Formats: sequence, structure tokens, C-alpha cells
Amino acid sequence: MKAFYLLLLAIATSVASGQSLPTHDEIFGALYGNHYNPATKLATWHCPQERDLASDNCNFEGDSKSEIDLLQAVLLDTGNTPRTYVVTSAAGGSGGCHACAPLMGFGIFRLQDGRWQLESKNVAIRFGRSGEPGEVELVKIGSDRYGFMLTNYDGNGGYFGTTALLLAPNGTAIQEAWSGMLDEDNEGAYDPTGKDGPAQRAHVDAAYRFLYDGDGDHYKFQVISHGFGYGSGSKYHSRTSVVSYHYISGKYEQIDQPVKRLAKKIRR
Repeated sequence: MKAFYLLLLAIATSVASGQSLPTHDEIFGALYGNHYNPATKLATWHCPQERDLASDNCNFEGDSKSEIDLLQAVLLDTGNTPRTYVVTSAAGGSGGCHACAPLMGFGIFRLQDGRWQLESKNVAIRFGRSGEPGEVELVKIGSDRYGFMLTNYDGNGGYFGTTALLLAPNGTAIQEAWSGMLDEDNEGAYDPTGKDGPAQRAHVDAAYRFLYDGDGDHYKFQVISHGFGYGSGSKYHSRTSVVSYHYISGKYEQIDQPVKRLAKKIRR
């Protein structure tokens, strides 16, 4: 039976004056319940084979024991209420499986009557590649609200891109609020058989931002992208687009058609 490890990849930080983070036992006891043993710092996480990291065959049952530790913990003052945002990740190798995404956990704790209480959680998010988690950024999605933006850059066969996943609290859950591609690049793509026709080379860079628009508890979300491509006849195309989203019933929904700005075609 293979043992997997949750590694400490970033130190815990605090920006709430004079307030301490919840303890290791408080965090993992709340997130993993009876599957966490405070005496041994081990939790039961069973995965028959490493390749199952990309599937739902792994769970918190069985006799395979894993060491538990933090990937990230950040303490913030949110509307005069201290909250701690935590991230965990399983990392134990992928058995050569490039597409295998590790199991990640997310939790939000609220300080109430001098004690840390678990407010929202999700310990079953798979995101990353080769058994390693993607990058995680804590983003402000409202005046007193924060979410987790996950990004992962990966590619195969000359096709590369950055996948993004925004997780946001919704009641006691932490769930997907938006997902999409930020960057794409197929300039190095190669089709040895030619069955797909002439290569349509393209490259796109994108960024995101959250904007206060005076409406609701959540900020407006925008994705701004700029890219170029070579079409038939070696014509060069350049385009910039802005797509806006509003938070509706737990999701960021597109509220308008993309605003596109097309540069004139230039023959190369």
C-alpha cells in the first residue's frame, strides 16, 4: 500500500493584529475529523495505486496513512471578524502519470467567542499535474469576502495553456465559482500526419481582476485577454477582449458579450 504525504510548502502568515492562527490540530481536526490523529499527526487516506490520483478511487478510508501538514494558512480581518484561510495538498508522486491531479483541501475558519470555528470547507478538489498541486492565490471577491484562485500551466504535444479555477465560499461549502483558460499557446504544436490541415498558430495571454461596481456583496469579475494568430495566407490577426461576470447564486455568470478590439490584418 502506497503512503502519500501532505507537505509544508509555504509558511503560515498572519495579517490580523495580535491574533494567533488556529493550531495544527484545530485545523486538521475540523477538516478531516476522525481521519486525523493528533497524537501521530497522521490521517487515513487510502489510494490503491498512484495512477488513481486522477480519479475518484482515493478516499479517506482504508489503512494507508498519510502525514498531514499545511500548504498555506493566511489570517485576515474581514469586516472586524478574523478569519483564517487554509489550503492543504497531497503530494506523493504521480507514478509517471502526467495527468494525475493531487487531492487538495480548503477551509475557512472564523474567530467566535475567542475560539476558531470552521465556517466552510471542501477537502475533495483535484487540481494540478504529475501529482503536484497548482498555484493558489487568495483573492478579494467582495468587500469582506475572499476566494481561492487556482492556476496550473501545463501542455502536451506543443499545446500549452494555463487552466484557472476560482473557489468561493457558499454557506458551509467552498465550491467552484468560475473556471476557464487564461493563457494558450500552440506555436510549438506539431501534426506529423497533417490530418488536421495547416497549423493555425496562436498565442493568448490573459489576466483577471475583481472590480467593485456598487451592486451586491461580490465584486464584478473580469478576464482581459490579448492574443495573435496566423490564419490562411499567413495573415496576422491580433485581438484584445474583455469578458465580465457577475456573481449569481454561487457562480460567476457572464453578463455580456465579450468586448473585442481587432487590429487590422497584416500580411507577413
